[in-house]
Amino acid sequence: MKMSIAYYHMVLRYYKKGFYTDSDVKEFVAAKNLTTDEYKQITGKEYRAAE
Repeated sequence: MKMSIAYYHMVLRYYKKGFYTDSDVKEFVAAKNLTTDEYKQITGKEYRAAE
Protein backbone atom coordinates (compact mmCIF):
# COMPACT_ATOMS: atom_id res chain seq x y z
CA MET A 1 0.00 0.00 0.00
CA LYS A 2 1.35 3.42 -0.94
CA MET A 3 2.03 5.83 1.92
CA SER A 4 0.75 9.40 1.68
CA ILE A 5 3.26 11.62 3.43
CA ALA A 6 0.92 14.63 3.32
CA TYR A 7 -1.87 12.72 5.10
CA TYR A 8 0.55 11.23 7.60
CA HIS A 9 1.97 14.58 8.68
CA MET A 10 -1.43 16.28 8.79
CA VAL A 11 -3.00 13.51 10.89
CA LEU A 12 0.04 13.32 13.17
CA ARG A 13 -0.06 17.08 13.79
CA TYR A 14 -3.82 17.11 14.51
CA TYR A 15 -3.57 13.99 16.71
CA LYS A 16 -0.83 15.55 18.82
CA LYS A 17 -2.93 18.71 19.24
CA GLY A 18 -5.91 16.63 20.38
CA PHE A 19 -8.08 17.35 17.36
CA TYR A 20 -8.10 13.68 16.26
CA THR A 21 -8.78 10.61 18.40
CA ASP A 22 -7.66 7.03 17.81
CA SER A 23 -11.03 6.42 16.13
CA ASP A 24 -10.48 9.35 13.79
CA VAL A 25 -7.10 7.97 12.78
CA LYS A 26 -8.73 4.57 12.14
CA GLU A 27 -11.02 6.29 9.64
CA PHE A 28 -7.98 7.37 7.63
CA VAL A 29 -6.76 3.76 7.59
CA ALA A 30 -10.20 2.52 6.50
CA ALA A 31 -10.19 5.10 3.69
CA LYS A 32 -6.70 3.86 2.70
CA ASN A 33 -5.13 7.26 3.31
CA LEU A 34 -2.87 5.79 6.02
CA THR A 35 -1.37 2.35 6.56
CA THR A 36 -1.73 0.28 9.71
CA ASP A 37 1.97 0.93 10.39
CA GLU A 38 1.34 4.67 10.20
CA TYR A 39 -1.57 4.25 12.61
CA LYS A 40 0.83 2.67 15.11
CA GLN A 41 3.42 5.40 14.57
CA ILE A 42 0.82 8.11 15.22
CA THR A 43 -1.11 6.56 18.12
CA GLY A 44 1.49 4.24 19.62
CA LYS A 45 -1.10 1.43 19.50
CA GLU A 46 -1.60 -1.62 17.30
CA TYR A 47 -4.30 -1.17 14.69
CA ARG A 48 -7.39 -3.30 15.24
CA ALA A 49 -10.20 -3.25 12.71
CA ALA A 50 -13.65 -2.52 14.11
CA GLU A 51 -15.25 -5.65 15.48
